Amino acid sequence: MKRRTTLLLVEDSVDLLLINRHYLEKLGYRVLCTETLADAKKALIKSNPDLIVLDIMLPDGSGLDFLSVIRERTQAPVIFLTCLTDKKDIVEGLKRGGDDYITKPYELEVLGARIEARLRRAQKEDREWSFGTLTLDVFARRAFINGEDAMLQPKEFTLLQFLAKNEGVTFTNEELFDVVWGDSKRSDSSTIKSRLYNIKKKLDMKEGDGWKIERVAKNRYRFIRS
Repeated sequence: MKRRTTLLLVEDSVDLLLINRHYLEKLGYRVLCTETLADAKKALIKSNPDLIVLDIMLPDGSGLDFLSVIRERTQAPVIFLTCLTDKKDIVEGLKRGGDDYITKPYELEVLGARIEARLRRAQKEDREWSFGTLTLDVFARRAFINGEDAMLQPKEFTLLQFLAKNEGVTFTNEELFDVVWGDSKRSDSSTIKSRLYNIKKKLDMKEGDGWKIERVAKNRYRFIRS
């Protein structure tokens, strides 16, 4: 089954959150909603969204400051959605790594069009990811070493893609298990260890390849360029 594009909405107005969610789900998106930055951080780790719509003024902090947390986890497009209209706020949001800015009030059709445009651009830019000898075709969900298909299983590719997408970020066994199987409560360190071993074996990982899946500490892993 093809994975639906996942959006994360971070907004403290419950009414607006429900309106946006209803509209975007009608467009075919999978929509996750959070009202605080604390819950947004949990959703980032668990769901790895394809795009984030982020309010700036939230009860537990600023969306502008939270952007640095997002960029530690993912390069997914971020659209700021806020009542702040000062040009300096807009510029600041874009300078910090935001991809777009919509001010309230707004038309739902505009929100939908901006989301579609940002996703289309991200997909065009990210069709293939290259790391030395390794190439990931994220549309076909296939990994290649020096042009040869490594024949990864679907869950192996999901795990590798998540690590590569969040290059340099260290993840716990529970976080990785949650990404692949969707339930960290059932996580077993041997499962992730075994999957990573199979991935590295199929990709024939060795020094000088230009990339590495690294065990940072007990049950903590990251993908880095080498």
